[in-house]
Amino acid sequence: MISQSMKCFLTIVVLYMGQAAYATKATPDRCCIQAEQFQTSFGVLKTSYDQYEEVLLTCAFDFKSNQFGCDVDYDSYRIKTYLLVDKDVEYIVSEDSTCLVLSADPAPLRCVPDTLNYVTSFALGNQALLVDTWTFNSYDGNVAYVTTGRKDCTPVSMATITREEGYQEGFSTSYGTAMNFTDSVSDPDYWFVPPASCSNATQQVPKPFLKRLNVLKRLRAATFFL
Repeated sequence: MISQSMKCFLTIVVLYMGQAAYATKATPDRCCIQAEQFQTSFGVLKTSYDQYEEVLLTCAFDFKSNQFGCDVDYDSYRIKTYLLVDKDVEYIVSEDSTCLVLSADPAPLRCVPDTLNYVTSFALGNQALLVDTWTFNSYDGNVAYVTTGRKDCTPVSMATITREEGYQEGFSTSYGTAMNFTDSVSDPDYWFVPPASCSNATQQVPKPFLKRLNVLKRLRAATFFL
């Protein structure tokens, strides 16, 4: 299990964001992102022992049609995902146009789920933006914090501690910030229509995919709006 000291450290990191603001005492209502279609980006820093990896996710969400797409840029590698929930399929396309097909992950959520517990609220930007922080501890000892805007539930940030499989005491941490939220999707075909190469998609996961795919799945598991 993750040590109590590490949980305390992550809590301090999250709460530090609001040090210059006021905290509210009343538990807020669980909010929902109001837009049914929107785009946003997430800058994520993932650390593990003496290594770190920067990830930029630029994603489009269409809750009307249950389809979701992301450009996922790692330090020196890029993949594109097409999550088509109603068809129970997800395509992942690499830089060389290799297309992998998987069973679909669950759709992202527009609302803060009941599995998250309220932590605190604080204001950013000279008290111009009131935000709420939520947390959950999963059955396998993982810890996640998610911060959302009070007014419209816009994603603000996330932080996680995740158990690393294969290490008795191993863990990794991820810290992410949401950017450039817009309540529309600029080019639906770009985000939700897989390329022609996916007509010959493979179900065999190539080794270069595996590590990056695991990073994406862990972020999804810890962050309800991914």
